[in-house]
Amino acid sequence: MRNGKRILFVAVLMCAFGSLGVQAQTGFTPVQVLTAYDSVGRRIGNVLGFGGAGLGGFPSVAFMKDNTTVVLELGKNRFFGSFDLLYTSTDCTGTPFLAVFPDFGAVPLTSVALRDGAIYVPDASAPPPLLPFAGRSFFTNNAEVPQCFGSEFEYPDAVQAKNLGNLPVFTPPFSVR
Repeated sequence: MRNGKRILFVAVLMCAFGSLGVQAQTGFTPVQVLTAYDSVGRRIGNVLGFGGAGLGGFPSVAFMKDNTTVVLELGKNRFFGSFDLLYTSTDCTGTPFLAVFPDFGAVPLTSVALRDGAIYVPDASAPPPLLPFAGRSFFTNNAEVPQCFGSEFEYPDAVQAKNLGNLPVFTPPFSVR
């Protein structure tokens, strides 16, 4: 009889927890599509998710040019690339390079950097740099005023970057709805 009560008790708990799961799911409606817009109502693109360029988790939007897909993060007033451009010069001039890291997640992404509205991606046709690549300085896209900072790091997976072209002109501030 003791086992019968345990079985009944477990069955009641299973029913209770099972119904909690169903009740917890009611009332939620999946968001079909979030879209980013500029301040004059021009559509920037569908939001793919929210990335980590900052603690706020910026919306990510994809662009395609010359069969290359790039994903940029969208701040309130500007776009962010996934990486900074690297240079061997101390004033961030000359041949740009990108640090390339393995793809993570289900969608393969291209490393991308922004400078003065231009999108830079790895140049697969360029000869590999001497390894390890010593990035003495780099151009950052993480400041409101772009700056060149010194660096003492070595980048074992740096490749030459190519200019894919300029990002379309959008008028900030940007919004998502």
